[in-house]
Amino acid sequence: MSFSNEINRIRLGAMGSEIATLVGRYRRESKQKMSLSEEDKNILVNAITFVENMGKGYTAVVETHNFNINSDVPVSYNYYIKVRQQLPELGPVNQASEIEREIEMFADVLKKLSEEKPLAEKEGHELDKVGKFFSRLSDFALEELYIINNEKRELESL
Repeated sequence: MSFSNEINRIRLGAMGSEIATLVGRYRRESKQKMSLSEEDKNILVNAITFVENMGKGYTAVVETHNFNINSDVPVSYNYYIKVRQQLPELGPVNQASEIEREIEMFADVLKKLSEEKPLAEKEGHELDKVGKFFSRLSDFALEELYIINNEKRELESL
């Protein structure tokens, strides 16, 4: 594992945590208009790019008819598959079209947040899904980093 991969995992974990925090803040401030700082907007831009890459990865996988983790697709999609498998409380995603709709829903909710638009009541449930996904993404990336670093220490001690 290269140092740059470790940095990317740290960034991914931080982004997931920051998005989960923004979702929580939106929930608390939903009666008032939530204003975003420049830093919040940058975080949302990164998350939107991450989700757009999930969509590109999904498209690449559909074209090859291989719905497993695939090293040829953007890393975002592989993380989506890994993290989504750990979130049964978000409901089943059994068909390809459900994956595509969920990724689009993530992108829509994040874009509305970045535009500081109020979310409709129906979108509140979707906001919860986005918050849970990014919270788990953060945990997953940092757990992965922890495991890799412990394996490196064990190898170095041999």
